Amino acid sequence: MEHLALMEKVLDQRLPTALTNKSLQRHKKETKMETANNPMEHSFLNMDNGTLLWPEKAESKNSIDMVENTHTLSQNLNHPSTIQLLDLLTKLLQFDPNLRLTANEALNHPFFNNMREYMIEELV
Repeated sequence: MEHLALMEKVLDQRLPTALTNKSLQRHKKETKMETANNPMEHSFLNMDNGTLLWPEKAESKNSIDMVENTHTLSQNLNHPSTIQLLDLLTKLLQFDPNLRLTANEALNHPFFNNMREYMIEELV
């Protein structure tokens, strides 16, 4: 669960409820849903709204501290020279696979423009 909390922190966004709800539905179907005698105590998602149960279900104070002290991508790449890199990484690291860049879209991202120009010059 810590890695999901880190992803939320680094990307500065919550897990999309559409994805967590799909996961919850699959889990409920596979386990035939919990009963009063067999609660799903080890679930890392809130069964009502699909949000990550962080830090409530964290394994340790060190884990909580590590996530809380982690910087977001935009904090780490807060410089005019990294604007294109931040944009590329943000688009590649989407939780929802339908929103992520494809490999071709990534390679055609403006971040690589200088590299393409350099390679063309080298080939000529």
